[in-house]
Amino acid sequence: MKKRKIIFALFSLTMLGGCGPAAKSYSPPLLSSHIISTDAETLPAPEGAIEDSAVDAMSDFSLKLFTDTLNKYSDQDNILISPTSTLLALGMAQNGAVGDTLDQMEIVLNGGLSIEEMNPAYYDLSNRLESSEDVKWNIANSIWYKDDGNFTPKSEFILKARDWYGAGLFSSPFDDNTLTDINNWASNETSGMIPKILSNIPTDASVYLINAIAFEGEWDLEYGDSEILENYHFSNADGSNPTVTMLKSGEINYFHLGEGIGFLRPYKGNQYSFFAILPDEGISTADYILGLNNDGAALSNALRNPSHQQVEVLIPEFSVDFETEMSNTLTDMGMDLPFNKYRADFSNMADFNNTPDTLFYISNMIQKTHLELDRKGTRAVVVTSEEMDCMPVSIEPDPIFIYLDRPFVYGIVDNETGLPIFIGCMNNM
Repeated sequence: MKKRKIIFALFSLTMLGGCGPAAKSYSPPLLSSHIISTDAETLPAPEGAIEDSAVDAMSDFSLKLFTDTLNKYSDQDNILISPTSTLLALGMAQNGAVGDTLDQMEIVLNGGLSIEEMNPAYYDLSNRLESSEDVKWNIANSIWYKDDGNFTPKSEFILKARDWYGAGLFSSPFDDNTLTDINNWASNETSGMIPKILSNIPTDASVYLINAIAFEGEWDLEYGDSEILENYHFSNADGSNPTVTMLKSGEINYFHLGEGIGFLRPYKGNQYSFFAILPDEGISTADYILGLNNDGAALSNALRNPSHQQVEVLIPEFSVDFETEMSNTLTDMGMDLPFNKYRADFSNMADFNNTPDTLFYISNMIQKTHLELDRKGTRAVVVTSEEMDCMPVSIEPDPIFIYLDRPFVYGIVDNETGLPIFIGCMNNM
């Protein structure tokens, strides 16, 4: 293929060529970060729609991530996450992972599909969203490297980040100015609704992989004055009854799923909809989601194939902000290796120059979301940040197991002298 030199810039919505989503041009001046340029071939563009297997994998992960996130909060907390933002951020990271680390990520995130199969799926999904004519989507990715001379990003990893994810690639000293650059990036990509994603940059931080998604859509059918109900009471989970503004409408997209009923209300263009599910009386939202048994395909099928039945609905006007640290949730889902400083292997991400026996690991993963729903429509944004630190490779000792499932010796010992005050053996229980 023909080689060319690509200069990465954030915030322009024009295509630079190649198969990937457009890199964005960064309007505010970078204080201390410089854009990485590279000579590299472009990857072949994917053909056709997203494979059903990839859709099923993303659906299953989405519901499981939501379920496991709910388990970490009380029934009275307002939860809002973006599984898609999580997948795009970790999709970039998968391209730098190898061995058991990659295998584990592919199982938990991709349902066993390889990242080579998922890269074009993520690319197609981003393009599908951003090509919408009636609602506004913005999908942005960026990777920030610490410019300390310790490592050099691998060209293949940069190529995949550029062409599949449209990622802006930056080298920076990771000082206070870098903190400002990253937060300005997050703020600009979310129209200021998430003004910052990081509070500080730890001294051990080496790489940030960041995804931002912004949505703005107006309702397909506007609400009339008679459909806006002021001073309506809402029953909170804690028993209180605040006053809210309700939006009344008749909808025709209805579904029944598990122990709840739901509806969809379309945005302009009918390509995207708001959906809501009301659990049966006496069932909390967390118990309802738990009752779906992580069957993401069932949820996606219900949302894709509602019955056409008249249903009268009330939607409260509301806004919500939510922030969560996802590393523990993802670890509990079975993806512990990427967060293990001794065992994570992202050696396809960069070559270390002065300390070759060093590897990256994900030290934390933060997601911030914001959503506003009112009589005009909906605005929603999310930023997901993966912080990667580096750790000198060391040999982790093999675990020792002692199962007292056969005759054993036992006793009571004086710790200071080591004198066994009692000692015996158990041969027959």
